[in-house]
Amino acid sequence: MAIKAFAQSSSFTGSIVMVNAAPHASQLGTVNGIGQTMAALVRGLGPALGGIMWAASLSFKHAGQQAFPFTLVALVAIAAH
Repeated sequence: MAIKAFAQSSSFTGSIVMVNAAPHASQLGTVNGIGQTMAALVRGLGPALGGIMWAASLSFKHAGQQAFPFTLVALVAIAAH
């Protein structure tokens, strides 16, 4: 659990540092605003989409139905990599 917490805080800090280092100083406010807006959008949509996927998986009538949302998220992560 401690390793997970360390990795999460390090990745968040690293992404903020990269976002702040990339743009010109005159565009920094716009970039941070868009970044925070997108982060809020994902934090809002993530649980809703997860709930929809979980509800859909419960309607499947075969063994392993509950693994559907996790498998789908894993496939998206692999494809994005």
